[in-house]
Amino acid sequence: MIKRHNKGFTLIEIVVSITLLALIALFMLPMSIYGVQFAKWNNIKLTAMNLAYSQTEWLKTLEYKDVGLDSSGYSPKGIVKENLYLNETGSNPKTIEGIDYSFITSIYWESARSSTGDFIANALKKADVIVKARDPITGSERTYSVMGTLIAFEGERTPSSNIPLKVRVITGEDFTEPAKGVKIIVNNLSNTLAAWGRTDDEGKVYFTELSNTKYNVFPEQWEAGDMTARPTGIIGVANDENWKYEAQLEIKATPEDFIKQDFHVDYPGYIVLPEYPKELMDNALVKLNPIYNPPEGAVTGFDLDTNLTKLITKKIWRSWIYDSTKAIVKGTDLYYFVENDDGNLWDGKFQYIKGSVTEKKLKLGFGIKDGSFKQETDESITLKIEFTSDINNIDTMMFSIYESDTAINYTDKNIVQAVSGKNNKFLINIKTTDRVTGNRLKFQIDNKEAGTLINSYGMKLIQDKNYCILDRES
Repeated sequence: MIKRHNKGFTLIEIVVSITLLALIALFMLPMSIYGVQFAKWNNIKLTAMNLAYSQTEWLKTLEYKDVGLDSSGYSPKGIVKENLYLNETGSNPKTIEGIDYSFITSIYWESARSSTGDFIANALKKADVIVKARDPITGSERTYSVMGTLIAFEGERTPSSNIPLKVRVITGEDFTEPAKGVKIIVNNLSNTLAAWGRTDDEGKVYFTELSNTKYNVFPEQWEAGDMTARPTGIIGVANDENWKYEAQLEIKATPEDFIKQDFHVDYPGYIVLPEYPKELMDNALVKLNPIYNPPEGAVTGFDLDTNLTKLITKKIWRSWIYDSTKAIVKGTDLYYFVENDDGNLWDGKFQYIKGSVTEKKLKLGFGIKDGSFKQETDESITLKIEFTSDINNIDTMMFSIYESDTAINYTDKNIVQAVSGKNNKFLINIKTTDRVTGNRLKFQIDNKEAGTLINSYGMKLIQDKNYCILDRES
């Protein structure tokens, strides 16, 4: 007789199986979602490529004289709408399957040589088309396609009688990288627009139709985002000064093929400060001075005088090192920029961050000035101490005195105001049995990190500026 054993799944086995299936499903779900997003991303990329290709092919069908942007002053001037697809109304953006595609079409002059060897700045036109859309994974707008083409004039082009201007723009940490998509403005001296154009992928742009006269030329913006240019001088009056970025040049006959002008551009640095009272921010004069060795014979200065309110919105040229010993002045008080983290005097440097702005977090602090001492008797000395701003809790100050490297022992210190109502000048009377023979002492504050020596704005004594030199009074 054959015995049969008919066994089913136990409840525990069923629960374990369901749990395992759920875990596998949870593991596979992100991969499935990512797969869907990637497929959508790939479809957007292919669509953008096709749109860019169609736009460049359409540009080739235009007459040579029409290949240029339809914008006042643009060089080369033409009929192409910078942000439209095939010049179609309503194509900014162009929506396909629920995705918005935006366009940037740029046209540039491209130089060449004729069969006789003559330089011709307007012999060719170069076009590139950028197509952007929103990334389905990150949600941010990104470039999906960049396509370029050269468009030649049919037949040989006659050299222009105008002297072309070639503007070159560079960027990067050591300024060796071409800066593409920088908008260059050429103004007459009356500040009316004469021409504008954008730099190509080599960081250059030609202007071929300028008359022989003087112009102001400057970079205005770039496609990469927030931009500043290397300052060329100062405009404005103290407390409201700004850097200027333009170069003045004259188009005239030259033995060279063209007149050349270089610019340096970068992401800016910004100074970030705590929230100080508006009365201080508006009335404190800031002297932002780069440590700069001008070329021989150059007299242009770049010392920027402004106030704190305006400073925090200014674009700072971060490639320079700034003289942080220059003071921030409010009345008779002096303050200094200090590092946000350690309270030491700012070293005047901005960090270089590739592809992004730099925010330098600083605070304001005060220091101590050099003073004097007077030998009252063999055992009594009066120290004259002056801080750069008012100071509270002076009675908590702990200090040491040195002659050369030798500490002077003292007792019975007594601190009083040197001038009635002035909280920054003090007389310190000490008793000492150590004989002072020299004419100079070093006064050092020892409780600099305690945070008790503060002024009415909450500023602290600068950590690495906690000492001064005292000269003997005759």
